[in-house]
Amino acid sequence: MQFASMRAMHAFISNANAQGGFHNSPTLYCPLYELADETVAAVELSPAVLRSRLLPGFSHAKALLRGEHALFAKDAFACVRLGTRELADREAPARLLRAVRDMDQDAARFCLFFSDSLCKALGFRTIEQLMSFKRSGFRLGIDIDSLDAAAGPFLEMLPADVLRLGALDTVALTSDPDGAAELASFTHFADNLLMIPAASGVRNRAQLSMLRQTGMRFGQGPLFPPHSERLAIV
Repeated sequence: MQFASMRAMHAFISNANAQGGFHNSPTLYCPLYELADETVAAVELSPAVLRSRLLPGFSHAKALLRGEHALFAKDAFACVRLGTRELADREAPARLLRAVRDMDQDAARFCLFFSDSLCKALGFRTIEQLMSFKRSGFRLGIDIDSLDAAAGPFLEMLPADVLRLGALDTVALTSDPDGAAELASFTHFADNLLMIPAASGVRNRAQLSMLRQTGMRFGQGPLFPPHSERLAIV
């Protein structure tokens, strides 16, 4: 399979770097690919970005999301993984919404990710806070830290748009001859909840093939350029 859009993405970011772009900014990027048609579904701000640099990061993401590059899906979005502070602070949804509006952007172009273990630890307060983010217009994503420890009934209550499998689970399941059944179960679970199934940590084409066959929609990881120590998020 030829990933022409991945090469284009690599050239796009390399060109931006040469002009004093991403590598010289506090914001790091890694694409999420729509596995079916090879377009870039999203651009993720690295979790290495400190919270104090988050808003400049959103500003840089705005330039990527203007839709001027054919390799991006028409509804491409930016995403960033947040943590306890944003999940526990009742003012966080309004604060981030103001930041997005200051950039003349729609909150729906941003997907805020939280880990499932953090959501579970905060209990029902999580649901209330996530609903606040949703009412503000943001997309939401849940990162599965460990598939074995994931609490299905709790996940079913979360108003998320994307359910992302962690890198360790991706590697383990795609390396196991019996892993396809579990991957299919994961994607079926996400589909039933109207969530997009995604996987991080994709390292080779054999893994990619299995993920596509089992219904995974988004993928990211070392297989897809650009990938370097500075850009890696998985």
